[in-house]
Amino acid sequence: MGANGTIVHVESPSDGRQGDSRYRTRQPCDALGEAGYSVLSGHLGSPAIWVEAESADVLVLCDVTDVDLLPLVQRRRARGLTTVFEINDDFRSPQPWSRTAYLARNLLTRSLTAQLAASADGVQFTTEELARRFAGLNGQRRVFPNQRAAPPSPLMPRVGPVVLGWGGSAGHVEDVRAVLPVLQRVLEARPEVSFQLMGPPSFEALAQALPRTGYVPGGALEDYEEFVCGLTVGLAPNLPTAFNRCRSDVKFVEYAALGAVAVCQDLEPYRASVRQGENGLLFGSDAALERALLQLIDEPELRRRLAARAWGDVQQRHEAAHVQRRVAFLEALRASAEAPSADRVGVEPGHRREADPVGSIVLEGLSALAADEAPRAAACFREATRRAPHFDWAHVLLARALGGAAGENALRPSLEGRVPSVSALLLKAELVEGRRAMAEAAGWWRAVAKACPQLGFGQFKLGLLAEAVGDAEQAEAWLSAAQHHNPYFMGTWARRAMKARDVESTLDWVARGLEFDPEAWVLHFTRGEALISQGEPGLALRSFEKALEGGGEPKAVTAALARCHAALGRTERAEELLRSLAA
Repeated sequence: MGANGTIVHVESPSDGRQGDSRYRTRQPCDALGEAGYSVLSGHLGSPAIWVEAESADVLVLCDVTDVDLLPLVQRRRARGLTTVFEINDDFRSPQPWSRTAYLARNLLTRSLTAQLAASADGVQFTTEELARRFAGLNGQRRVFPNQRAAPPSPLMPRVGPVVLGWGGSAGHVEDVRAVLPVLQRVLEARPEVSFQLMGPPSFEALAQALPRTGYVPGGALEDYEEFVCGLTVGLAPNLPTAFNRCRSDVKFVEYAALGAVAVCQDLEPYRASVRQGENGLLFGSDAALERALLQLIDEPELRRRLAARAWGDVQQRHEAAHVQRRVAFLEALRASAEAPSADRVGVEPGHRREADPVGSIVLEGLSALAADEAPRAAACFREATRRAPHFDWAHVLLARALGGAAGENALRPSLEGRVPSVSALLLKAELVEGRRAMAEAAGWWRAVAKACPQLGFGQFKLGLLAEAVGDAEQAEAWLSAAQHHNPYFMGTWARRAMKARDVESTLDWVARGLEFDPEAWVLHFTRGEALISQGEPGLALRSFEKALEGGGEPKAVTAALARCHAALGRTERAEELLRSLAA
């Protein structure tokens, strides 16, 4: 690639103010623009992004999931254009309390992330742990840790009373809750010390539970950096979950660059960055955290020394110092493309973020949907379709907001084009099936299978419909085809396991499926069902627990756990679980 190479960087719907957007989109794109590329960034809700994604020299899909991206990647590959997928979170093991945990329970969404990563020309990660965990998806991979936009400003020594603090997103709520008892004891033992907490409104109640604690509403990253500048000691608590083990070390980098002493969980994200007693402190237990905080409060010289060393260590943790690694990765992928794309002439280097008004309307509609305000959401999406009548995403979102017959009607523009939207076909089939018109639904599932065979879901649904009418041979053919095209869709593996004639065959299917998705909750659940039917409640219990850890449907898994405890004679525990279901 040369100075006129083009890069389109796509992220999930976002206003760009969140930390992830800053660290994974804006800063890398700014650096690539300064390195001589013409970079356009934006989110999936922008029609212009979809248009530009078709022909850009490089397309970076930043942890985004949409079925229409699969054929897009295929079309690009046929033209010799390079596509990179980024994984910046463990999408298979979300925090149970996260508002996006449903994405892991949805087996199709779960499989799409893996499929997109596997079908891309290369995959990039934020951490080594993510790269290790998902190494099997793609042989071309690199790790690009989170960096700051620029080198740290001169270190400003902290003066005055010690201020402890933490700031972040709702995804950390249980991490913070876990250290509240320690903070309570420390604040009671050292009345001259205060604590500051920054986050979404739900965090205000946590702040109120502690003495001398102030609450600051969450905001943009710039607001967060101003907040950190007021801290003497910054905390980075992370419960030892699979998701947290794959987080980045950016908390340490932020604290170090802005002069706060970092006290971090002794977990994968921080073990390579924090050197105990040299540039920060690690803790692995409540007692260790309490000792660390009291030591820092009582020893100002230790605070000064740790802060100075950490500040020096992050001098090179900025995008400009690392952008050439990104350039080398992209150029290597580009050079290995089967057919070069036409050279682009006169494209100015730099980074431009797509400011499409339709994208803003879509964001507003998605916010309304999240708040269960379907009429307001539908109004937004209808306006988006009026402004961008050929934008399939807006038609599909409108159809989802409307549902029923109105929803089917809203899909018509996306179904009648020369190349129908796979998302529209998928939703049309679901809506038709929802009104029990099974013969008509089969026709739409065939259309899904034809438009995007690699998705595998159309074939899967056709297999279920064949089963329903007793056509075992046709059902097996469709299920086999689904599995061939999309081995990451665990619904097919679970279905074939459930159809097995004995426990041994069931466990074999489960084991084979887990090779593609080791945390697939539905397979662990299926294994548990097989084991308990064989009279092995003790073994089944662990499988059901794994299903729950992997994001399984809470009610179904909890009921199964109750059955196991009852079979093991633990009546009290079984009754407790059943009561939790009724609550």
